[in-house]
Amino acid sequence: MWWNTSSGAALFAAFLLALGLAALAVTELVKRLFRLDADYGGPRRTAEAAVSARRREDRFQGSRYRRTRIRVHYAAFELADGTQMELWMSRRQYRRLPEGVAGRLTWQGSRLVKFEPAGEPR
Repeated sequence: MWWNTSSGAALFAAFLLALGLAALAVTELVKRLFRLDADYGGPRRTAEAAVSARRREDRFQGSRYRRTRIRVHYAAFELADGTQMELWMSRRQYRRLPEGVAGRLTWQGSRLVKFEPAGEPR
């Protein structure tokens, strides 16, 4: 039989490894699709909140020779009931959002839709 030979065993091991890597890739893709569905297809919620912190995270993708930096912007909010949450947002929203400001927060999934500071008219 073919798996009794050393080359057959190596081929079978390589096949199992490729199958395992493909399963991991599919699992990650499904997770990302569910996150996107929640961030763009889920219900929008609104609450009074204050900006407690902001941060940026650099992610890199590509090969060793050609890498692309993706900067993701986050802000942490404290809701009126004391709940803490962190949302991602666009660079433009991040630049307009100072720490310590209270206002009306609207979010969808883990994405900031808008933040209206308390002093601005709606």
